[in-house]
Amino acid sequence: MVRRWIAEWIFLNLGGGEKREREYCVPPGSRCELIFGDEGLDIATFDVNDGFELWLGSPNKWYRFYSGKEARQLAWFVLWTWWVKATWFGFKRKLWYWGLSNKVRQRDAEEQRNQRG
Repeated sequence: MVRRWIAEWIFLNLGGGEKREREYCVPPGSRCELIFGDEGLDIATFDVNDGFELWLGSPNKWYRFYSGKEARQLAWFVLWTWWVKATWFGFKRKLWYWGLSNKVRQRDAEEQRNQRG
């Protein structure tokens, strides 16, 4: 009896999507959506193939889909390779632009001294 209740709770509450009714319950990772950018690019997963595909498109047309493995590779690249390693959570870029602006100010000051003198 308890085991059946636990199984029912897991099925209804750990699934994806908004509705928790039995007929709407889908595998975890399904029906997630993100709309971003000026053109309203839509990234979504659906309960197609158990929700382990990432679809890219606009509200009117899907352009590309990625398998779960490919989607994880893309996520790893964005989070680890680009955001953590390449930009140090954005801090490395701020430091670099600070250094660049100082270099430009130094060059401009040298050019002004050379013109005067």
